[in-house]
Amino acid sequence: MTYNFAARKVILPLIILLLLFAAGCQMSFSFYGKDVQGRPVEPYYEEEGSFNQGRSLEGRFSLLRPRVELNSAAFTCDGSRAIICSGDRLVLLDKEGNLLWEKDFEEPLLGAGLNNEGTNIAVGTKEGKIYYIEDEEITWEKDLSMPLESIQVCSEGNYVLAVVNDREKDEGAIVFLDSQGDTVWRKEIPKVNMVDMSSEGDIIAFLAEEEAESILYTFNREGEPLWEKKGYSTLEVSHQGDYIAVASSEKISLFSREGKELWSFDPGVTINQLEISDNKKHLLAYNSFGGGEDNLFFLNTEGELLWKKRIRDDSLVDLSKDGRRIVTSSWRHYSEDFTLINYFDNQGRLRREIEVGSRAEEMALCWEGEKLVLGCDDGNVYILNLDRKTLGEYVPAREEQFFYVPSQSIQVNDDPRIKLYFYDENAMVLIPVSRNIGRGNDVVQRALEELIKGPRANSYLVRTIPKGVDIEIKEEGGTLYIDLPEELTRAGGTNYSLGVINSILYTVTQFPKVEEVQFLVEGEERDFFGDQGIYIGEAFDSSTFRKDLPLLYLPFRSGYRYYLLPREVFPYMRGDNSLQSLTQKFFQETSNYFAREVEVLSVGIKDDLLYVNLSREFLEIFKGIENPQLKARAQVILEGLTYTLASNFEPEKVQIYIEGEKMSPHPEFIDLKSPLEKYPYLNPEV
Repeated sequence: MTYNFAARKVILPLIILLLLFAAGCQMSFSFYGKDVQGRPVEPYYEEEGSFNQGRSLEGRFSLLRPRVELNSAAFTCDGSRAIICSGDRLVLLDKEGNLLWEKDFEEPLLGAGLNNEGTNIAVGTKEGKIYYIEDEEITWEKDLSMPLESIQVCSEGNYVLAVVNDREKDEGAIVFLDSQGDTVWRKEIPKVNMVDMSSEGDIIAFLAEEEAESILYTFNREGEPLWEKKGYSTLEVSHQGDYIAVASSEKISLFSREGKELWSFDPGVTINQLEISDNKKHLLAYNSFGGGEDNLFFLNTEGELLWKKRIRDDSLVDLSKDGRRIVTSSWRHYSEDFTLINYFDNQGRLRREIEVGSRAEEMALCWEGEKLVLGCDDGNVYILNLDRKTLGEYVPAREEQFFYVPSQSIQVNDDPRIKLYFYDENAMVLIPVSRNIGRGNDVVQRALEELIKGPRANSYLVRTIPKGVDIEIKEEGGTLYIDLPEELTRAGGTNYSLGVINSILYTVTQFPKVEEVQFLVEGEERDFFGDQGIYIGEAFDSSTFRKDLPLLYLPFRSGYRYYLLPREVFPYMRGDNSLQSLTQKFFQETSNYFAREVEVLSVGIKDDLLYVNLSREFLEIFKGIENPQLKARAQVILEGLTYTLASNFEPEKVQIYIEGEKMSPHPEFIDLKSPLEKYPYLNPEV
């Protein structure tokens, strides 16, 4: 296992069993998916035989304490034992969750490692002490005199690898100990960011920062340097140490244990997680914020890309040891607190899709990968069986349908709604949505918080900012200072950087009190943001984002939902702001929705109404509206026309005529004999 100290992975074994014992938990068997109204229900899978056969749930456990401090967890190879570090306690369980023994320590624990059989355990405290346990007894302890950041144990338990760092003093070391507690070697190396070793400890690799550059070092068991490389930020050592996989901002490389580069591959995004299957056949690579591009890559160890796909950002990702199963889990993609779990086979086919009605903070596959354990922040822990026999590809219980949410479907009340901007599913354009944020002070701060929360489920939109990022703002004399954390500058490519900056700008400049926006990074002004260099060296004038040119509101589809996308008239010429001109431009831009050209026969303003007289070809959008997609297309066309005219001219009601007549084209659809009204909430969230 690779240890990344910026975002440490914690393996969740049969944690549930410990928590039941230690916290006095109760067991119940139920599971959460969602019905068509979005309510939690049991999921359904189209599988062989019967309704029940495809269900993956083994059990659900509800904890009495909603949050349990969990420092680390690990399995033995055969899954017969599990160790759990929780606070200052270490617990060893058997495979049924029975308590074998527990120990209390005087300091908070960082983590623990164990040998294949679970008889030898090394446990480390956050302050830097290591305790070695054999058959329930502490046989030695060692004080490393610096905060501990990582601890690993070889498969036979005969060596312990520890990393300590005092980042304030710029001091650190890698320490290799034998099973008697004697120091085999110690290397004084500050700023170690990631470390991994083979199961026997004969290959040790780590990444350390030196003079703002990341260096990959490799050592053998005796502490002798083998080789080093520059410019890599992620690593993984294979089980037997035959391969070392690394990634830079430009490529993935696979090295032999001798340091020979076997191949390299450019995924087009920066990889921040690598996994090598124990059979040395497959390599999994993941970018946690792909910015709309493919971000999960599955290769063989010959360097051939077998498949790639786009999964949700900030997912937990795991590869089974035999390389046959890939499981992803994410709740950070949407603003709601539910988790979507996807299980793919090694051909990239989706075999299971499960929704859990809470946040899964930790996830682990067992050694063979047939069972998945989820630990959720609300105290629920789920055990899922992924080894059900499946015929063909996964088939959803309910076919997804195209839809549009008209603005008039949202009740207008005194609760404020604001516009938030998220990417479409391909991260090509920013789409505004209206969200109810309730009443309260500091609407700019709350708007930014809602933007960070991300889009709603089933919106088919993509977040622009990773969930949970801390962005600080300060207002002074009409200038809004937005202080971005350093981590945002290194997270992705051009699409990502533009999404961060532009979504923030469009969101905060909707408020009149914000006259200009100045970006900072870690409290300091910078000229550029991101690897691709988005210029932020000067304040942005808010008037730039409050459009003075006429706007067209055009249909746009992201996934299965249609939206209205505001777009400036371009190229803009004098006279383009006339009612006749804007109406004609709207139908020019939406011509692909009609089989024949719609003629604008006349337009005008009379009796506080905008009226448009169209040719009979306009009625084609109402044909076949029993079909959900055709109905959605008709709805978005009508509201797009209404918004285009009523947003650029004073009356907010539009009367449509067809060759001089008021018509009702379909008995179960909008009655065009009455005026269409522009409602205030564009693209409302539901």
